[in-house]
Amino acid sequence: MIGLAATPLMARTESLPVRFSFAPPANKNYVQREIHVETGRVGVIQKRVSLASETAVRVSKEAGRIFLLNHIDRVAKARDGKPVEEPMVGAMTGTEVVYVLRPDGGMERIDGLKRFNDRVLAALQGEDRAAFEKRVRDNRLEQRTRASWFETTEILAGQTLELDRDYFFDSAWPTDDGWIQHQTLLRLGPWEKTVSGRQLRVKTAYVTDAKAALPGALRLQPRVQTTFAPANPGPLAIGLTISGNASRLVDPTTLTIWRDQSSRQIRSRVQMSEEMSVTVSSEETSDITLVPAPASAPPKPAAN
Repeated sequence: MIGLAATPLMARTESLPVRFSFAPPANKNYVQREIHVETGRVGVIQKRVSLASETAVRVSKEAGRIFLLNHIDRVAKARDGKPVEEPMVGAMTGTEVVYVLRPDGGMERIDGLKRFNDRVLAALQGEDRAAFEKRVRDNRLEQRTRASWFETTEILAGQTLELDRDYFFDSAWPTDDGWIQHQTLLRLGPWEKTVSGRQLRVKTAYVTDAKAALPGALRLQPRVQTTFAPANPGPLAIGLTISGNASRLVDPTTLTIWRDQSSRQIRSRVQMSEEMSVTVSSEETSDITLVPAPASAPPKPAAN
């Protein structure tokens, strides 16, 4: 007997074009675990800050909108590998942010950011407070959220794409010094079997010029209404470049992302004198895992 995985029908199914639809199931609870690491380098000097968090996620639908509620249950921080206790960690714990989404997957607004920013600001002092105040003025948290949502959801929703074909789309990423415009290469495959079901591997890479990197890549345009405008994101960061990649496990029928591993490197050259310059770089890596939560454990109400 020939095993199912070896049949010609299964082989054809694995290579068929993939339709991406934004259709998250309502009234579902999840747990999202993330490890986020920021590494800064100036010449040979390096500093590393790590944040580990656990967030309760709930999907609901009402009045023609989809609500994605994110409630931070736990946060832990480390500097250069050593755990630290800081007021900021306690301030983040218990905060809640809600993405308000249209049925096509486009992001309409983000509720709860002001409350989050106010709680974190109240816990900071000195240079840390001044740096965070600038990020609040520049609206960096919302910008990063919208840029990430565009890359993971809005650019895919409504698309029908082929496996093992190269695509690209225009994008932009916000930094403390302004936006970095770039292009993102995208490639689908293979299908993978996981405990959550059959999922598709989606790989991306951040480049300056997609056609120079892969001349045969096809340009993607969003098929849903989006307010994210990579061609005109806002003030640009002069002299900064971005590189990196991401690998995700996605259910195309709902656009649920079960695993998201990404790395972004940002570099610039600083002229110290006529004879000497140094490379200043930062790297952000993130490893996010989403798992179903018991129906009896919904997210906690937002803290006052």
